[in-house]
Amino acid sequence: MALTNDTAEYVSCFGSGTIRKNLIKHYNSPFAVETTHIKFKDSDLSARIHRSLFDTARQYRESFDVYGDKQAFEWPLIEGEDPVLHTAKKPEHKIPKRVKVKDYASRLPKGIRPFTTKGVYDLGKKTH
Repeated sequence: MALTNDTAEYVSCFGSGTIRKNLIKHYNSPFAVETTHIKFKDSDLSARIHRSLFDTARQYRESFDVYGDKQAFEWPLIEGEDPVLHTAKKPEHKIPKRVKVKDYASRLPKGIRPFTTKGVYDLGKKTH
C-alpha cells in the first residue's frame, strides 16, 4: 500500500497446507502457503501477496505481483531467475521481458536490510 499511497477497502487471506506442529507457534500460523488479496479503496487496483515457507512441494517464496494497464511486474517463480516486466500494446511475444532489479536495502531500516539479499532467513538467521 506504500507503493500507491492507497487504503485497503477489502482484504481476503487464505491458507493452504499445514506446517509441522513445532513451527506453528514459532510462526503464529499453521499454514504452509499463505495468499492475500487486497482491493484498494476508490481504485480499480488490487494486489496479490504470496508466501510459501515449509512443508510444501514448492520452493520458498515471498512475493507480490503488480498489475496495471500499461505495465505489470511479476516476482520470479523460481529462485535465481529474474522477475518479469510485462508492457502493454506490444506484439504478444514482446510483452514479457526479464529484468534485473537493484537491491535497495540501503533505503531500509538497518534491522531489516539483510532480508533483501538472497537466501532464506528464519527470524533474522540465515538458514541457507
